[in-house]
Amino acid sequence: MGNSSSGIREACYFGTPVVDIGTRQNRRERADYVVSVDYDSVKIREAILKELDHGKYEKEFIYGSGGSGKKIAKILAEIDLTNIIQKEITIRPWCNEQ
Repeated sequence: MGNSSSGIREACYFGTPVVDIGTRQNRRERADYVVSVDYDSVKIREAILKELDHGKYEKEFIYGSGGSGKKIAKILAEIDLTNIIQKEITIRPWCNEQ
Protein backbone atom coordinates (compact mmCIF):
# COMPACT_ATOMS: atom_id res chain seq x y z
CA MET A 1 0.00 0.00 0.00
CA GLY A 2 1.12 3.53 -0.65
CA ASN A 3 1.66 5.82 -3.61
CA SER A 4 4.92 4.40 -4.93
CA SER A 5 5.42 3.45 -8.56
CA SER A 6 6.71 0.04 -7.43
CA GLY A 7 3.13 -0.94 -6.66
CA ILE A 8 2.13 0.06 -10.16
CA ARG A 9 5.17 -1.05 -12.17
CA GLU A 10 6.84 -3.99 -10.41
CA ALA A 11 4.20 -5.65 -8.24
CA CYS A 12 2.29 -7.02 -11.26
CA TYR A 13 5.20 -9.35 -12.07
CA PHE A 14 4.80 -11.01 -8.69
CA GLY A 15 1.01 -10.91 -8.42
CA THR A 16 1.33 -8.80 -5.28
CA PRO A 17 -1.91 -7.14 -4.16
CA VAL A 18 -1.64 -3.34 -4.35
CA VAL A 19 -3.58 -0.54 -2.73
CA ASP A 20 -2.62 2.71 -4.43
CA ILE A 21 -3.40 5.69 -2.21
CA GLY A 22 -4.00 9.15 -3.64
CA THR A 23 -3.43 10.62 -7.07
CA ARG A 24 0.35 10.41 -7.51
CA GLN A 25 0.18 7.38 -9.83
CA ASN A 26 -2.91 8.50 -11.76
CA ARG A 27 -2.99 7.73 -15.48
CA ARG A 28 -0.25 5.08 -15.27
CA GLU A 29 -0.89 1.73 -16.84
CA ARG A 30 -1.43 -0.81 -14.09
CA ALA A 31 -2.49 -4.38 -13.41
CA ASP A 32 -6.26 -4.87 -13.41
CA TYR A 33 -6.26 -5.80 -9.75
CA VAL A 34 -4.61 -2.61 -8.41
CA VAL A 35 -7.09 -0.91 -6.09
CA SER A 36 -6.95 2.89 -6.02
CA VAL A 37 -8.36 4.84 -3.09
CA ASP A 38 -8.49 8.45 -1.94
CA TYR A 39 -6.87 9.81 1.20
CA ASP A 40 -9.67 8.42 3.35
CA SER A 41 -8.66 6.23 6.29
CA VAL A 42 -11.85 4.16 6.18
CA LYS A 43 -11.52 3.42 2.44
CA ILE A 44 -7.80 2.67 2.83
CA ARG A 45 -8.50 0.21 5.65
CA GLU A 46 -11.29 -1.51 3.69
CA ALA A 47 -9.10 -1.84 0.59
CA ILE A 48 -6.18 -3.26 2.59
CA LEU A 49 -8.37 -5.82 4.36
CA LYS A 50 -9.95 -6.85 1.04
CA GLU A 51 -6.53 -7.32 -0.60
CA LEU A 52 -5.12 -9.21 2.40
CA ASP A 53 -8.15 -11.49 2.29
CA HIS A 54 -7.68 -12.08 -1.44
CA GLY A 55 -3.95 -12.81 -1.33
CA LYS A 56 -1.74 -13.15 -4.42
CA TYR A 57 -3.07 -12.59 -7.91
CA GLU A 58 -2.06 -14.16 -11.19
CA LYS A 59 1.07 -12.47 -12.56
CA GLU A 60 0.51 -9.82 -15.22
CA PHE A 61 3.15 -8.88 -17.78
CA ILE A 62 1.74 -5.53 -18.86
CA TYR A 63 5.21 -4.00 -19.23
CA GLY A 64 6.73 -6.92 -21.13
CA SER A 65 8.09 -10.36 -20.34
CA GLY A 66 11.32 -9.21 -18.69
CA GLY A 67 13.69 -9.94 -21.59
CA SER A 68 14.31 -6.35 -22.68
CA GLY A 69 17.90 -6.17 -21.46
CA LYS A 70 18.99 -9.16 -23.53
CA LYS A 71 17.15 -7.87 -26.61
CA ILE A 72 18.76 -4.44 -26.30
CA ALA A 73 22.24 -5.96 -25.77
CA LYS A 74 21.79 -8.15 -28.86
CA ILE A 75 20.83 -5.18 -31.04
CA LEU A 76 23.73 -3.09 -29.74
CA ALA A 77 26.17 -5.95 -30.34
CA GLU A 78 25.00 -6.41 -33.94
CA ILE A 79 24.45 -2.85 -35.13
CA ASP A 80 27.10 -1.23 -37.33
CA LEU A 81 28.13 2.07 -35.79
CA THR A 82 31.20 2.72 -37.92
CA ASN A 83 29.62 5.52 -39.99
CA ILE A 84 27.77 7.20 -37.17
CA ILE A 85 29.32 10.37 -35.75
CA GLN A 86 28.29 10.62 -32.14
CA LYS A 87 30.26 13.71 -31.16
CA GLU A 88 32.39 16.17 -33.06
CA ILE A 89 34.65 18.63 -31.32
CA THR A 90 35.14 21.94 -33.11
CA ILE A 91 37.24 24.96 -32.29
CA ARG A 92 35.51 28.29 -32.31
CA PRO A 93 37.02 30.58 -34.96
CA TRP A 94 37.04 33.50 -32.54
CA CYS A 95 39.00 31.54 -29.93
CA ASN A 96 42.77 32.27 -29.91
CA GLU A 97 43.67 29.18 -27.90
CA GLN A 98 45.40 26.39 -29.80
